[in-house]
Amino acid sequence: MNQKIMKMIFLSASLAVGFIIFTAQRNIEVYQSEGEVQYPPVSTFESGCARCHGPQGSFYGASFGKLPDAKLKKFVKDMMKGPAGLKPTPSDIDAMTAYNQAIAAQKPFVFIADIDTLKTGVQFSGECMPGNRLLMIAGKDSLKIQVDQEGKWQSQVVKQSQRITFRAGNENDTVMLDPYESKWTHTLE
Repeated sequence: MNQKIMKMIFLSASLAVGFIIFTAQRNIEVYQSEGEVQYPPVSTFESGCARCHGPQGSFYGASFGKLPDAKLKKFVKDMMKGPAGLKPTPSDIDAMTAYNQAIAAQKPFVFIADIDTLKTGVQFSGECMPGNRLLMIAGKDSLKIQVDQEGKWQSQVVKQSQRITFRAGNENDTVMLDPYESKWTHTLE
């Protein structure tokens, strides 16, 4: 092969490797940028809070869904520290507030607990509202993710270079989550 073709092949391969490394680093950076969540919102709520507030907040009154974001966040923080006896980080409070926003809006909810970068690709795991359907859209493929009764899930391993989004749904609605942008759906305004 001539020198020019060899340089083009080398440049193309270098760009592909660089893109894969950038994508993997971006996954990890976004995952870490929101802070470590030590109390995953769905399992923490359903195992600790639901005894008083009902499964998926079913004992909340109609006024709960009308709380302004700041009051909801304070309520969540007070409940996590008080009756629950937890020591939540700001990220724990934000994640639990987001879960409560989904409950109030009767919308699906997805939370990314972990992103594993493997030799063969990347794998996500997390939680969603129990009873939600969950799909991972990887490139042009829609891959159904099995969700257990507690809402825990783990994705298939996919190539790091693929663009990934998650779509959770219930009988009334769907939400999308871009794991490159956030670790959970629903955000404070």
